[in-house]
Amino acid sequence: MRSHVQVWIPVSFKAGVSLIAHLLTLFLSSSLPAKEPAKILEPELLSLFPSGLQRGTTVELQIRGKQIQDRDDVWLSDPGFRVIHRKFGPVSEQLPSGDQKKDPESLPPVYRVQLEIDASARVGVHSLRIVGSRGVSNSLSFRVVDQPVVLQTEESRRTTKRGQDVPVPRLVNGVIAEPGALDYYAFDVVEGQTLSFDILMAQGFDPRLALYEPTGSWFDRNRPRRLLFDEERSTDMIPLKAHGTYRFPRQGRYLVEVSSLYGKGTPHLSYLLQIASTPETPWRDDTQQRSQDWRERTFTRNLESDWITILQSRALQTGNNSAAASTSAGSSSDSKNTKVGIPSEGTKGPPLSPGPIAFVEREPNNLSGEAMEISIPTLIEGRIEQPGDIDTYRFTVQAGQALTFEIETPDATLPHFNPRLGIVNSEDRELVTNMHKKTSLINNGGEVYSYLQALEPKVVHTFERGGQYFLQIRDITSRYGESRFSYRILVRLQIPHVGEVILKNLDRINLLPGQAQKLTVVTAHEEGFSGDVVFSFSGLPAGVEVFPAAEPNQNKAPTEVTENSDAIVVKLQETSIVLLASLDSPLTLIPLQVQMFARPLVNGQPGSPFFVKQIPLMVIAGSDLSDPELPVKGF
Repeated sequence: MRSHVQVWIPVSFKAGVSLIAHLLTLFLSSSLPAKEPAKILEPELLSLFPSGLQRGTTVELQIRGKQIQDRDDVWLSDPGFRVIHRKFGPVSEQLPSGDQKKDPESLPPVYRVQLEIDASARVGVHSLRIVGSRGVSNSLSFRVVDQPVVLQTEESRRTTKRGQDVPVPRLVNGVIAEPGALDYYAFDVVEGQTLSFDILMAQGFDPRLALYEPTGSWFDRNRPRRLLFDEERSTDMIPLKAHGTYRFPRQGRYLVEVSSLYGKGTPHLSYLLQIASTPETPWRDDTQQRSQDWRERTFTRNLESDWITILQSRALQTGNNSAAASTSAGSSSDSKNTKVGIPSEGTKGPPLSPGPIAFVEREPNNLSGEAMEISIPTLIEGRIEQPGDIDTYRFTVQAGQALTFEIETPDATLPHFNPRLGIVNSEDRELVTNMHKKTSLINNGGEVYSYLQALEPKVVHTFERGGQYFLQIRDITSRYGESRFSYRILVRLQIPHVGEVILKNLDRINLLPGQAQKLTVVTAHEEGFSGDVVFSFSGLPAGVEVFPAAEPNQNKAPTEVTENSDAIVVKLQETSIVLLASLDSPLTLIPLQVQMFARPLVNGQPGSPFFVKQIPLMVIAGSDLSDPELPVKGF
């Protein structure tokens, strides 16, 4: 029951009139619409050209973006780079046909930088930002390589009759500058030569590749003949990235075409094309290498070495290898139980468990009677070498034992190799798979409709009955198989732990004194983890504090249900954190690298902290830097 208490305070008539006037003023002011705080007009980078740089050289970078000023500077967090000269100005090139009526002065300016890449610079992906009075910008990625790099010329924008000549192998920097643009690069090959074609980086668009032989046809002798990549011959699935390999049966001159999906084209759409002379180029994406975020649910993470130790470092253990069975008896993982703060130090870390025993597949093993016996924990290495190949393994569990099955594809991966894992009992009944299927509850016919959402790289299952079971792995279609369809499967006891921690739509923080910014953190609770997650920050500037924020409950009735969700779908928790800069916070001239940490907390006992992300942060002046018509970011 809610109680209500009235308090009367005696005052004189004159004081009473004054009090009534004051209350009336407060009432009128509260009824007027409040003027919302200003939003910072942060610098925003759109594209970087070229995006592939050879170390030991000096190149001119063209950086396009919004809210960039001539006094801004380039900021690279990695060593091995030196800015020699900076030049700021409007776009000078010819406008696309659809933009001819635009004033060139109204288009985003180009920030040109002479950048020296030291010969000792790390080969791989790096990040570049702009820093100035408006704060720190978002990051753009570029790649440092050892081999020479070719820049696109006007020749590449010709028809298939004449493309830009490039030697092979080579890296090519280009731009899809106009809507509907097709960029062509011509090269010569010898008979039997095999080349791979990859779009390593594409900024702002979905790239497409095509290969042509300029031999003509019966209808038109000037029309080139489209050639199919090896991947197009072997699969009818839509590729996730622009990639292809081809073995040329004849010596001669060929063309590769780069285009944009749906014909999108602006001067901001830059790309890096790699033409490599290797017949066994792995079908691996290096997106994970470009990101600071630790990834667990991906087919390309490395399950070897210390993977189990890494998972245990994100858990709370009290002396057994299943990582604290008490975590399964805590509060519900669906509740809002993530906290913000700095827990005390000195907590024991999880004990190390014995490493898995390695098993190498041995054929034949398609049938249960041919299955290899494996122990737990184990790391299985095998491959689906031909269409219809099914690899089967036999293992024994106790009643109530909880296991995790993780899949890695070291060479070919999705969408080319699509590993389907299933657990079958001794009666040949499949208990669980890694197929993420959903059932729609709303459709025109009023009938339940199931469809495949995805294949998951991880399956968890608790066996109600002890005994003998079988693990089966194959390609999902049974139509494809080859030597590059290799896999690793880690079978282990479940470790309740904190999974991936992702900051939504945030890669930098700019704060005005006296204002705040909200961070939305999505935390994965893996393998039955039901404790709390405590966040802390190091490297914050003076005057900046961290507070938790409440989130409204926006749960809606589901229109689709995930089948077997307990086995393949991770439970996610969304938490809000507010960073507040006091009015007297000192301004920062360069970004500070703020580090974010997390640690599990189960039944009041904290685990060891682990690193989540490094975020550049600046406290900037508020005068003439904001738009009073826009609300504060994040609110």
